Formats: sequence, C-alpha cells, structure tokens
Amino acid sequence: MIFNPNTTAHIRNKLGDLFEKMCIEIWLERANKSELTEMQSFLIHRHVQGSLAIVAGWARNDYKNPKELIVNAMSIADQAAEEFIMKE
Repeated sequence: MIFNPNTTAHIRNKLGDLFEKMCIEIWLERANKSELTEMQSFLIHRHVQGSLAIVAGWARNDYKNPKELIVNAMSIADQAAEEFIMKE
C-alpha cells in the first residue's frame, strides 16, 4: 500500500522521516556521539530515501525480482553506507 503509485507521497515521507530518526539514533549510539555532522545527516537522508526507492521500484515492477536479490542489494548498500557515515 505504501509503495502503490496512487498513494500520496505524504505516507512515504512520514515513513522516511521515521526511518531517518531511527538511523540517526542507532548511528549516534554506535559512534558514541551526541550529534551528527552535516555530511552525516545528508548521507543518512540519502541512504534512507535510496532504500525506500529500491523497495518502491521493486513494487512497481510487480515484485518480479527475487526477494533475496533485493534484500542482498539493500544489505550491501546498508553496510557501505554505515561504514562511510561512521568514518565522517
């Protein structure tokens, strides 16, 4: 329902905001920091929105790609993003 093309962007935006807040909390805790740099904030936004775009694209294509491919691609992207964000 969230990724249906007829659904308003408002729901997806709310979901993205929620995921971004969760990522920020997790990464601040892991890095033992109280705030993010501006670059880290941009990267987290890009990471979350990119992840949502992958799932939305998969849904638009009627889930033709195997679930394992999507999960693996997102896992690789997650690891790379976390490594880069934590270096900042």
